[in-house]
Amino acid sequence: MTARIFIMCLGVGVVVLVGVLPTVIWPMPDLYMYMVVVLGTPPFIVYGLKLDGIVKERLLFILTIQERSYQTDDDFTAFGNNMEVTYDNSAFSQAKDVHEWN
Repeated sequence: MTARIFIMCLGVGVVVLVGVLPTVIWPMPDLYMYMVVVLGTPPFIVYGLKLDGIVKERLLFILTIQERSYQTDDDFTAFGNNMEVTYDNSAFSQAKDVHEWN
């Protein structure tokens, strides 16, 4: 049993006890039990199953402002020069060892 699995089992057990015992001992509404269990167990399950790295990576990807540069983007004004680039037919020639067919 790894440390992550142990923390997951311990956390889920504590959350279930905290959610269920007050409803059994004192007359509390069942909604309390459901809310504590539903809101308390996911963090322990996410950590125990090593999903925290995946969630972190996806959130960072969603929240990162992304600027994609394309080959056709010829904005040289960002570099301080106002040159306009013109292409001739030799600019798009393939290398000698590249072929378009199989």
